[in-house]
Amino acid sequence: MHLSQPWTAFVALTALLHLHINVKASPSADFKDPPNEYRPKFRYWFPDASVPISVVQNDIANLSAVGAGGLEFLPFYLYGLTSGSPPTDWSIYGYGTPAYAKAFKGALQSAKDNNLVFDFAVGASQGQGAPAAPGSRGLAVQLLAGNVSIAGGEAFNGPVPPPKEIPATLASGLGFQHALEQFGTPNLTAVIAFEIDQGMLLMLPAYVVNEESVVDLTESVVGGNLSFMPPNNNATWRIFSFWEAYTNQRSCAGGVNATNTVSNGSWVVDHFSSTGAQVTTDFLDHQILSYPGVEELLKDVGNYAWEDSMEMMATLWWTPGFLGRFERSRGYRLTKYLPLLYVAGNQWGQLFPSYLETYIYGNYTSDGISVHNLDYRTVLNEGYQEYIEHFKQWAHSNDIKYSDQPAYNLPLQMLSDIPLLDAPETESLGFGDLVDSYRQFSGPAHLHGNNVVSSELGAVLTPSYSQTVPDLLYHIKRSWAGGITQIVIHGGAYTGNYPNTTWPGYQAFGFRYTENWSGLQPCWQHLSDTLDYVGRTQYVLQQGIPKIDLAFYLYESPYTPATQFQSDALQKLGYTYDYLGPDNLLDSKAVVKNQVLAADGPGYKALIFSNQTVISTAAAAQVLKFAEAGFPIFFIGAPPNQTLGASAQAQAHTQILIEQILAKTGNVHRLDSARDLANALSSIGIAPRAQLSCSSNPVYTVWRSDPAAKKEYLFIYNDQSVATTCTANLTVATSKTPYILDAWTGTQEPLLSYQRASNNTIYMDLDLKANETRIISFTQDRSYNNSIVRKSVNVKWMRSVDSTHIALVLAGPANVTSSTGKVSSFNPALPSATSLRTWDLTIQDWHGPSSPEDFYSVRTEITTSHLSNISLVPWSSLGHQYASTSGVGIYTTTFATPESNSSSSLGAFLSFPPVQHTLRASLNGHKLPPVDPTNPVVNIGPYLAKADGKRVNTLEVKITTTLFNKVKAEANTHMFVGSPISEAQPLYATTPNQEYGLLGPVEVEWTTIVEMVL
Repeated sequence: MHLSQPWTAFVALTALLHLHINVKASPSADFKDPPNEYRPKFRYWFPDASVPISVVQNDIANLSAVGAGGLEFLPFYLYGLTSGSPPTDWSIYGYGTPAYAKAFKGALQSAKDNNLVFDFAVGASQGQGAPAAPGSRGLAVQLLAGNVSIAGGEAFNGPVPPPKEIPATLASGLGFQHALEQFGTPNLTAVIAFEIDQGMLLMLPAYVVNEESVVDLTESVVGGNLSFMPPNNNATWRIFSFWEAYTNQRSCAGGVNATNTVSNGSWVVDHFSSTGAQVTTDFLDHQILSYPGVEELLKDVGNYAWEDSMEMMATLWWTPGFLGRFERSRGYRLTKYLPLLYVAGNQWGQLFPSYLETYIYGNYTSDGISVHNLDYRTVLNEGYQEYIEHFKQWAHSNDIKYSDQPAYNLPLQMLSDIPLLDAPETESLGFGDLVDSYRQFSGPAHLHGNNVVSSELGAVLTPSYSQTVPDLLYHIKRSWAGGITQIVIHGGAYTGNYPNTTWPGYQAFGFRYTENWSGLQPCWQHLSDTLDYVGRTQYVLQQGIPKIDLAFYLYESPYTPATQFQSDALQKLGYTYDYLGPDNLLDSKAVVKNQVLAADGPGYKALIFSNQTVISTAAAAQVLKFAEAGFPIFFIGAPPNQTLGASAQAQAHTQILIEQILAKTGNVHRLDSARDLANALSSIGIAPRAQLSCSSNPVYTVWRSDPAAKKEYLFIYNDQSVATTCTANLTVATSKTPYILDAWTGTQEPLLSYQRASNNTIYMDLDLKANETRIISFTQDRSYNNSIVRKSVNVKWMRSVDSTHIALVLAGPANVTSSTGKVSSFNPALPSATSLRTWDLTIQDWHGPSSPEDFYSVRTEITTSHLSNISLVPWSSLGHQYASTSGVGIYTTTFATPESNSSSSLGAFLSFPPVQHTLRASLNGHKLPPVDPTNPVVNIGPYLAKADGKRVNTLEVKITTTLFNKVKAEANTHMFVGSPISEAQPLYATTPNQEYGLLGPVEVEWTTIVEMVL
């Protein structure tokens, strides 16, 4: 076909604007299609070993087909089944049985066949336990307590007070964990007595103890009996006994008629010694890895052995030999201070004291924590680190790595434990989507060099099938802003039949949490767009090393997710910051060079103490070294006044160190308020790497530096429900050229709109839609020396033609100024925008089998209906029959390409309304690029019908819905493991229906394409 010259020019420019451009220095060769190690994973809930392995293998293959990079294989067993009977015979199909090992091998084989990375839980359900004979060495133990009151001068002669009954709430496992079963004989560990000064009734009874009166009676016990005569002083005395006992808490139920240890289920192991970890690894070695072919497959595709967040109970966390370990570690005996440990802060989730009463004596921090409790938690954490270290060594011996969700929920030191893991993992549910809490988690990993910081993401306490893709992306983006680099989506569903369960099938948490992602969801056919976007972004976020402006000091034990730095002044200016604990400051990489901390790592420019009161002597000494090296240090409010160590000697030494630090007034600064910090930083020349000035906030940035590849990356996220405009001042070498990396399409092209200053600073304006992200890379390439420094709002798009020419897409009159000073003006005559108001609609109603005999068959049937000439309204407005419809909507309409004076270069942008779930579109049979839900605008110029007599365009838009409305409508009649869905999740009755549909307006904005010389 012969083409006129103007039409040829248009085709060339249009192709340039549409196609992926490989410029001379492509910033990231793997960005377009990231390797699986960067792609998101799914936590896959394996129901039990009775299910057909062929279904499991197909589920795993579907994860690969939709763009996932791997899976966390979790033998779920109905969350360990804390009540009721197993729906199948777990004596045969339970965790660790030959049937399970066979299924595990099948899952590994499918992962290998589909080139997926494979993580696996080290135990059933949360992974806290292993099958073992009750009372076995290495199972979890606790310290029980008993007491009796006597009057001063009244003799006590008789058996040592037995352990008190554990309160029902604790003993029941808080209603969601297994109960602490009451069997076995506890061992007496210690006996003390003391005088009660006074009693107080606060929320619960509290007793003030005369510390000088405490006497250790352990050696006075003979044959289980004690004789003791307290002084005759008219005071009340208490004799306290302490007993070591197994918690007898299961982590997973066994079979109803169990005949051996394996079929009897799993018991929680001791998490505060290597002995407990060895119980689990020995079981894995002997029962699972020994199954023919498993070990070889694990070496092929195995990635992480992994444990979920710790869900286990005890009256007081303990491990055999703890008293001796404590004395060796802290230099004094703990016995006389044991009553102080039975406080809410030492319970799971810090909910309530284990015996619903507390005792008060000795020294306390300004936060009201006993100094002996600080020591107890330190020693407990030392045991927990032994536990982690055993798993890590075991994993490495099997050519895999180790990951877990460390420490939180228990009285441990999370920030100290994170660097020990190959890939520390957090979670969006437990951390409340708080960016500041994510920074507390990722900071120790950044300093230590853990490149993969993982998050179990997407769980929300709301009915299943209600989570939309934009909701999921909201959780993901906030995680990235806080330093997370690997997303594990919660979760991947088993899609086959299960006893007494109807469509839509097996649900890991009984419909109580989101979400169950699988091919049973209509959005599955579009989900690869989202997973590609996540994978590309994570590819960037794992390149090189993170660069962070500031470090905040934080001691928090037990760790509770919360925003620590309450001021938003730093964030508004673009400062990024991490949190580091006392042990992190002792990391071998925590070295000051040229007044920068960890210059080869995060490169912190200052260390900030914001009303932090507790520090270890070793950490204080390290901070003094930092100060002596000229490193800027800021104290907001009171400096630390309590050491991690109860001895007077340690306390005195620490205070001397703090005074020496404060004396370094040249680079150590005291501030009254967090409001003063930003100005104080600026006054000494500490500026953000990415300095922002935005019309509204928050807007977060993440900076990654890859010195080996001579590249820098900047991730930007507008964490708001409104659009914002920012001016960014970026510190980057003048030898580097900026590129824009589009994570939705995979394109990577020179960024043309910026201004370069002489002092390694680039200025650019950013227009960000609500919840939009942006990725900019800087690469060692000066092929594109010139840029656009000013442009009108009608400039919709710009692309490089070569080093001196650019193509502009204009929606109206525009002026454009290049960095050479050249001003170009354009005044195109363009048609008015076309609003697409009338559509035909095909609705695919997804539901379970219609035939009663297939009621328990998990299979999707689709009922189709057609509507013509409708406007864009919610489906519920189209008729009552659509009120509970869930599925797919296929919208079609036509519009004409208008005649125009610039018809040879006429283009268009198609804008959609907010995307409710997922959306794909095609024009004239051509699939359009993926749509960013935050900015649903697509360039359709290359696909327009423009030939004479053929100017009518056919647009098809396919949207999907959640299954929420359908499941809600059937909640009283459809079943999950023998119970109606509405019993498992009562919130279906009160949660309103979701609005489905393409909820207008849809508009075509006409543009023209022009060329400009820079």
